[in-house]
Amino acid sequence: MMLPVANLERAAGSISRRDYLRAIGTTTKRYQYYSEKGLTVDLADKWAERLGLHPACVWPTWVEAVLFDGA
Repeated sequence: MMLPVANLERAAGSISRRDYLRAIGTTTKRYQYYSEKGLTVDLADKWAERLGLHPACVWPTWVEAVLFDGA
């Protein structure tokens, strides 16, 4: 199960795109890739935590995704 990047972007609030990408530790190209494909539960967890967020607050289905993917 892949999780949408858009949820994380909304949860990040009014942070600039540059600061947002820097905070989650990715490039524009890589971010675009995951915007199209979605995030694995592991990557969603990492990126959310880098923004100080719990992934279950960003993706309501995160717990099911973890159980389904066996992460």
